Amino acid sequence: MALTGRAALVAALGSIPVGIWEPSWTGILAVNAPLAVACACDFALAAPVRRLGLTRSGDTSVRLGDTADVTLTITN
Repeated sequence: MALTGRAALVAALGSIPVGIWEPSWTGILAVNAPLAVACACDFALAAPVRRLGLTRSGDTSVRLGDTADVTLTITN
């Protein structure tokens, strides 16, 4: 699991109303607590990466300027 820019964007957008209406620790907690819960749920529901299987088949060598056909199969 990796945090994306969306989490940072939600935190940044949530800081705007906190700065305007409730500039206190309560306001910060009101934005960051749901964001932390959403990130934790996303982490818990994500598929485990360790079970991913990658298989490569096709040409094993190619000369400079030529083309090669390669198939990458990903199983989960």
